[in-house]
This record gives sequence, C-alpha cells and structure tokens, in this order.
Amino acid sequence: MLDAVVGHETKTLDESMADETAAVAANRDTPDAKEGMSAFMEKRKPVFNQ
Repeated sequence: MLDAVVGHETKTLDESMADETAAVAANRDTPDAKEGMSAFMEKRKPVFNQ
C-alpha cells in the first residue's frame, strides 16, 4: 500500500495508477471499509474497529 505514495515522483502515471488500484483492491473488503460505506449510506458516523 505504501507503493501508492513512496517513490511516486519517479514513477510514470500508469505505474502510480497501478499502485493505487492495488491498494484500493487490497482494502475494499475489510470490515472497516464496509463500515465506512454503510455509515456513509446511512448518513451516520462510522464506528471503526481496526
């Protein structure tokens, strides 16, 4: 996940976008990600566990 930030100044746009896509994919199915989405849809504050 740090690849999306570290070293970005020496990467191409395609490389940076690939790093960001990988980071999002790695985190989208976590309980906290699901809680964040649910809280947003329900217009309430999220309760994160991790």
